Order: sequence, then C-alpha cells, then structure tokens
Amino acid sequence: MNHSRSNPIALTKHAKQRAAQRCITSKALLLLLKFGDESDTRDGCYGYRLSRKVARELVAEMADQPVLDEACKLRVIVSPSGGVVTCYHCSERTLRAHKRRSRVAKRKRNLR
Repeated sequence: MNHSRSNPIALTKHAKQRAAQRCITSKALLLLLKFGDESDTRDGCYGYRLSRKVARELVAEMADQPVLDEACKLRVIVSPSGGVVTCYHCSERTLRAHKRRSRVAKRKRNLR
C-alpha cells in the first residue's frame, strides 16, 4: 500500500461531492483514516471503518464525542495511491457484509 495515514486527506472530486451531499465532516474522515481498521475492497482499493473496540478506547481520550459517533457510522474507500474515492454512512448490517466480502476476496487471492 502506497498511502500514508498521517498525510492530509486527498479527496477526489467524487468524494468531495459525496461528503457534502451526505453531510460527512472532514474531522470524521480524518478520525476514520487515522484510527480505522483497513480492509481490502474491489479494484485494489482499501476500505476503512472504526471498530467498536477502537471506538471504546477513543471515548476516554476524545473530547469531541459527536465526531466519534459520526465516524463509527461511516465507511471510507481509499485508492492505492492514497486518495479518498468515496465515503458513505453504513448500518451494522452493511458493515458486516463488507467485512465478509473482504475475507472471501482475500481467500480467493491466496488460492491463486
């Protein structure tokens, strides 16, 4: 993976538009990219989400609880070059489905 999690967010035009349409703040995106769990997605991109475990650990450290609550409900897709491709709100059910698909994709790649 080529991107660094400490760099400022590089949003594609599509990601900027979607974040604005979905009222997703840059603070939530930064939090998610910094502390989120990474998983593989289609086309070589990476998905980020904030696990419950990490969220519980951050609750004690963070003063900005609304941003943490928002980040827990988001998923961010990042290209191999490090640019945010898109971001969206997820339900628990959707997050579980993404996690399951990611595991299946990893298994298929390992079999090749």
